[in-house]
Amino acid sequence: MDTQLMSQLHVWDKVDDLEVIPGDKIEPAMSRTTREVPCLLKPATRETLIEVVSIARERKIRIYPVSLGKNWGYGAHLPVENDCVIVSLEKWKKIGPCDPQSGKIYIEPGVSQIELYNYLEENHPEFTFNVTGAGSDTSIIGNTLERGIGYYRSRANELHGLEVLTIDGEIIKQDPRLWHPSHPEGIGTGWEGLFFQSNFGIVLGGWFTLLPKQESTTFISIRNFDLDTLLDDFKALYRERILDEIVHIADPGRKIYVMKGLILKTQPNISEEQVEEVLEQFGSKKNFQGLTAIHGRKAVVKAAAKEIKKIISPSSTLDAFTPEKVKRVAGLTRKIPIRKIQNVGIFMESIQEILLLSNGNPTNIGHLSITMEGDNPNYADELAVYLNATLPPRENATSELRAMLEDKGYKYSITYIVNKDQAVSAIITLHFEVGESEKVQEALRTLTVALIEHGFPPYRAGIDQMKYLGMPDITRKLKDYFDPQHLIAPGRYT
Repeated sequence: MDTQLMSQLHVWDKVDDLEVIPGDKIEPAMSRTTREVPCLLKPATRETLIEVVSIARERKIRIYPVSLGKNWGYGAHLPVENDCVIVSLEKWKKIGPCDPQSGKIYIEPGVSQIELYNYLEENHPEFTFNVTGAGSDTSIIGNTLERGIGYYRSRANELHGLEVLTIDGEIIKQDPRLWHPSHPEGIGTGWEGLFFQSNFGIVLGGWFTLLPKQESTTFISIRNFDLDTLLDDFKALYRERILDEIVHIADPGRKIYVMKGLILKTQPNISEEQVEEVLEQFGSKKNFQGLTAIHGRKAVVKAAAKEIKKIISPSSTLDAFTPEKVKRVAGLTRKIPIRKIQNVGIFMESIQEILLLSNGNPTNIGHLSITMEGDNPNYADELAVYLNATLPPRENATSELRAMLEDKGYKYSITYIVNKDQAVSAIITLHFEVGESEKVQEALRTLTVALIEHGFPPYRAGIDQMKYLGMPDITRKLKDYFDPQHLIAPGRYT
């Protein structure tokens, strides 16, 4: 580590309302990736952060801002490059004001999904929001700035009215004379997009989009042994405007990881034999399964659900159920002393946590895609990293992707995400044994380059992928303008 940098660390002792964590206390990432980091700073106030940035500028100390540092599978809290001081905004918990008329609420980077959910339940129960599967304790702003994808839609257009601190101490924000949450795009040049997936400044807060709760919900599950047929089903439903919300399609590998974890979580005394029975009975080991939801007026939701059967392929299996039906069936079937019928109840009890996500309730079921006993993915019982790929609408794109992974011998699972524009993205989880960290790095290098060359570009990237992206030169020019010394998050998306 840079000895000059280490010798400067005493300067943080003079800053009020600043917690300093030594570098040797900082956790690795989920892939056991590490970085040489002198310390992690936790400023409690805006004034403290401004002073931290001022010191960094004057002393040329590189800093790496994070919201809550729980960007699981993509590097979590760690910087792209060594010798950066991590600056965590985890103490920034402000929620509000809320503008119910426009359905927007102001939040800071330290606000997690579960914290916003609890706040809304207590103060604005008429609203929910676009939850992601990243985890209940993950930052909303952090995930949104990474253009995360929720269970309703992409979050890329759900954060506006940003306040951004630049390296020279200026706070960039909208002029209140010309901007209101009800018209989030404002007027003039759309500068806010420059601070998504970038390293030009530190986002201090912004206005997040809420969703009005609806009268009725029906969950839609469609299964098929052929992925392309299943994708065609959902694309047809989008074209006919039957569906509007995001579809998550799990491959058999992903289903086994998640469903087995859910069964064991809800049925701690179940035998391994019966777990396998449930998985076999509901096709978890064989087919692809897409899950989405329809929200709205009861009559409209009911009519839409009926239309789905008319549109999908005859080879597809459709299940439509309400939250009430799931609870009712789970309770009734567990009382019948017939193993196969009881398995129905076990299955229904297990999937309720998945369904919560589609209804705006944050959960941690995403952690079930990796092997872990505790609640900290950074210390899971295996190494795991996430990659993603945007799949072009060409024939055999999904089979090409799977062939690429299988040819390289990777242990993997995939969730395919389809949106109303019929775009398909693949979230790939690579699994490795503890001790195979070098294989993780080689896989990230090889696959990132290969995916781009095959026309499967990522829509977001982890810290160990950044150097292989080959970002356009305009990002460097913008970096030179906002941060001439390249002190904020060096190497990130540039």
